[in-house]
Amino acid sequence: MVREAAVDTLLTVAGVDAVPVMEAHLQREKDTNVVFAILRGLKHAPCPKADAILFKNIKSSNEDLAVAALESLSKLKGSGLDKEPAGCLDDGRWRVRVAAMETVGELKLAALAGKLTKALDDPDAFVRSAAVETLPKLGAVRDVGKKLEEMFLRDDEIKPAVVIAMASLKLTMPDSFAEAMKTAKPETIIAVIEALGDSEEGGIGFAASFVDHADSDVACSAIRLLAAKRLEKDSACGVLAKVLQGSDREGILTTL
Repeated sequence: MVREAAVDTLLTVAGVDAVPVMEAHLQREKDTNVVFAILRGLKHAPCPKADAILFKNIKSSNEDLAVAALESLSKLKGSGLDKEPAGCLDDGRWRVRVAAMETVGELKLAALAGKLTKALDDPDAFVRSAAVETLPKLGAVRDVGKKLEEMFLRDDEIKPAVVIAMASLKLTMPDSFAEAMKTAKPETIIAVIEALGDSEEGGIGFAASFVDHADSDVACSAIRLLAAKRLEKDSACGVLAKVLQGSDREGILTTL
């Protein structure tokens, strides 16, 4: 604990000046927690030597250390960042692949958009979700829209992430989305509705499809979204007006 606190404080206060000390200390440090603290703290020390230390550790057999190194790299602007994280996108450990994607997104390494597009078919749901969330940060619009639509229709676990990504890319939600959700679990529908906050007109159409859903939680989520949109879109006001004419007016007003 003492050494962890010491290296953390030194890197935070001294920054780049502390890197040679950390480099030497890593040669003899056996405590993984201290090594983790050093890798985490190197984000405060942007310099080629810090980059080299982190590049070495993103390949660590210790998953926590590899992830910590990638997270620190995401805060730096060193040379080689367009190449080193690329290898981690193919790492066998899903947490490392996710951390690599987050690093690519933070640094806006658009040259790696192709690899992230391939990751949309990764066997791990967390990785697929990370790819969906990262691609908009790279400005990857062309050829991605159709793929996102396919993923939404087949993959319940990442439906909310797909909706957010499509909103970020200014892509319109197709009518097929609402139809495909008719038989989905209530919690899945609610998660998608809650993810629609930043979407355009398509989000209103989707929510409108669920204002009279048999599950009251789903219906209330849809109504709340439409209420939030009422000042932005006339169509939301129209749907709300019709809902308020229904039999459960008091309950709807409570929801609003």
